[in-house]
Amino acid sequence: GFVPPPGTTFGTDRSSVRISTDGSTVVLRVAKNSPSGLAADIAIWTENGGVEVLAPDTGIYGWGVSGISSDGSTVYGPNWVWTRSGGFQSLAAALQPLGNAAIFGCSEDGSVVTGWAQTGVSGPGATPTGDYFRWQVGQGAPQVLPRDPQHPNGYFPFSCLSGGPVGPIDALALRVRTAAGILLVVVTLAILTVIAGRYAGFPTAWADEVARIAFLWSACLGAASGTYRGLHFAIPLIGANANKRTRQLIESGISLLIIVLCALVLWATTSSIPVANLARLPALGVTGAWFHSAISAFAALTCLFMVAKLVATWRPAS
Repeated sequence: GFVPPPGTTFGTDRSSVRISTDGSTVVLRVAKNSPSGLAADIAIWTENGGVEVLAPDTGIYGWGVSGISSDGSTVYGPNWVWTRSGGFQSLAAALQPLGNAAIFGCSEDGSVVTGWAQTGVSGPGATPTGDYFRWQVGQGAPQVLPRDPQHPNGYFPFSCLSGGPVGPIDALALRVRTAAGILLVVVTLAILTVIAGRYAGFPTAWADEVARIAFLWSACLGAASGTYRGLHFAIPLIGANANKRTRQLIESGISLLIIVLCALVLWATTSSIPVANLARLPALGVTGAWFHSAISAFAALTCLFMVAKLVATWRPAS
């Protein structure tokens, strides 16, 4: 269940939930125990960071969280943005030329938002109408989209789809994570085969070798996927209270260090593969290169994922 951070007075009213594509990040609007019952905060939960308060709810139309990027590094509200590297930032000044406007969704990488800007009310007590807009955040002004012939007077507010097609790096990370899970099932089945063979009396040397290979590949692929999702060990004491530029520099330094170390591991393991090819497993008949190539795959994937994270850290739109 949801456990509020110490020192907060969260109530039980939780709404406007957004979840990242990989499920590692959850953002929601949480009402506070106040006399009016209207006060609320925006809280974020991550697998390795627990729960923390992101931003105060602006209260526009009662909406709290509008969109989240596929990797959970960027979160949008009606008129604000939070990024993992830069923290909370108000977008009210950029949206002010549109009048009564609110963001309703974002693209999978968090660089583009869509929203609705009020232009009028059709009658007393009626739902206000307006226009849709699209904005490449940080790149010029929001662009009001043209109305279609069926809606000459504008559109009613609605929640645009947040997210969208998963990018190639996100898709690769998801496939790597899935492969690691499948290999873990293979390890389990192989171990059960070894146990059964000992009691039933049939040879299981091949199953033992399958378990060893599958376990190493599962661990290496799982480690690469975990690094991409930010599940590696971290001590956020230094950058927690730093400004945006300092956090960017710290995250970039860590990413570069991981890239260099993984590049060295990749060089070492690929260089040793010819030697590993000289040894063969007796039951399966495959070479020891299967073990070395698993570590090479981990190093290569981690390098790729960290480069993607490094680019995202300095993306101007975020």
